[in-house]
Amino acid sequence: MTEQQVALFMCIAVGVFLIIKEYLRPNKSRMPWRIIASLLAVFSLYFLLYPIKYQSLKKTSPQEIVFLTTGAAVDSIPANRQVYTSDKSIQQALKGKAVWIPDLYLFLQERPALTKIKLYGYGLEESQLQQLKDYEINYHPAATPSGIINANWKRKINQTESLVLQGIYHHAGKEPIKLVLKGLGLHLDSVKIKPATDTRFSFKTNPALSGRAVYQLLAFSGNDTLVNEPVPFEMQEEKPMRILILASFPDFEYKFLKNWLYEQQYPVVFRTQISKGKFSIDYLNTKQTLGNTIHSSVLKNTDLLLTDEDTWGTLPAAEKAAINNEGKAGLGMIMRAKVAKPTRLNGRGKVVVTTVPDTYNLLLEGKKTAYADFWSGLIKSGGRKKQVIMDWQVLPEYPVIGAKSRMLVAQAMGSQMPRVIMNNDKLAMRQNMEKPFEWDAYFWPLQPGWTSADLNGQLAWFYVYENSQWASSKWHQKLQRTAAHVSQQKTKVKTIESTKMDVKESSMWWYFLVFLLSTGYLWYEARFFRNKIN
Repeated sequence: MTEQQVALFMCIAVGVFLIIKEYLRPNKSRMPWRIIASLLAVFSLYFLLYPIKYQSLKKTSPQEIVFLTTGAAVDSIPANRQVYTSDKSIQQALKGKAVWIPDLYLFLQERPALTKIKLYGYGLEESQLQQLKDYEINYHPAATPSGIINANWKRKINQTESLVLQGIYHHAGKEPIKLVLKGLGLHLDSVKIKPATDTRFSFKTNPALSGRAVYQLLAFSGNDTLVNEPVPFEMQEEKPMRILILASFPDFEYKFLKNWLYEQQYPVVFRTQISKGKFSIDYLNTKQTLGNTIHSSVLKNTDLLLTDEDTWGTLPAAEKAAINNEGKAGLGMIMRAKVAKPTRLNGRGKVVVTTVPDTYNLLLEGKKTAYADFWSGLIKSGGRKKQVIMDWQVLPEYPVIGAKSRMLVAQAMGSQMPRVIMNNDKLAMRQNMEKPFEWDAYFWPLQPGWTSADLNGQLAWFYVYENSQWASSKWHQKLQRTAAHVSQQKTKVKTIESTKMDVKESSMWWYFLVFLLSTGYLWYEARFFRNKIN
């Protein structure tokens, strides 16, 4: 039992004793008043020892924290201000003048008075900015980092596609530099970067390989290597489109196209009309047989029909109907036309119209890449779309060792939860309530380079970067996200003033006054009122 409990028990006992004493007193006059006065005297004495405590709201003025992120200039730090950082390199550079904290949000949660943030450097991650949405941020951005501040390329490329790498190089120096794309030890392409400019670059190459590869994007200033970034990608095997060509006569355009399709390993059936009802049929990279009549069973095994307006006009109505019906089921068509007509949808299929004549001249001029790009683009755009049962993606764009990453899986509606195993651990997948076909899970990569995940029994490969790789691009993204967040933020009441509960004790003078009045009444009543009555 505590001292306060003992004191309360004794006061209650004394109060009971005084009440009994008043009942036993022969003179019953003013007994209720004497009982009240006795109890007030006893309990006012108790509250003199243990005053009543209560809580009150205390308003405090907003306070500001100075927080440094990567890229913060040391000479821009406010003088005579305590600064904080979650970057160990900044703490070391300032020789202990900056206080290191592991998490800014948790630090602020423990200090409600801190509602303003003076932020320096490249800024914060998107998840951190969302946590701090109720705080007023005064942002002092760092200068744009030197190097490749933006780069885009497809990580998964079909074998019929080219590797296209585009981006922006920020060069603050005074001497020109050379940006080079290398692959498998070969110099593939290069561009000159002028001093004091933001230069856009674009590299395009056709990798003669299959599977996974890592190219390098390098920047040189004389003999010095300024940048050496990996460009990982995977060449995916893709079944080529099954193509049916219908021609009234074999002109040069069809002849060159037929040879190119054969070289690119496309399965092609090429039917040319010789006379009414008679046709010449060539089979390239395929064993499919075609009779004189085009019917649905042939079209179901075809992904793309290529023809021209003249040939289309001579087709029997039954063949046109069969083609249109299969087009609604997904068969694509490329129509060579003399007059421009818009590309249109035909059910699940697409009709692509081209009015470019004599593209074979590109081959005669030695422009093989331009010819390939033209027809590859048309075929990909117009061909039958393959149903994607499952797709996946790893976020962020540059996953690094030990950093939180996200595996996002999209699959057909009604499918069961995907099974993803990574580093011999089964990931706990969660379903998106707004998009039931999407599932995701978080993981932390353990080692750099190509990493695989077992996704429903199939290997899904992605690349894990070193922390130092693509640093300029990641810093620039942070800088832009932070600046955009600050410009759009809406300051709430929390940033104007904050409140907290403050514990206070009631004044003892009130208890002392009650004690004097109650004991004074008892004394006066016993000495004067009783004698006066008697």
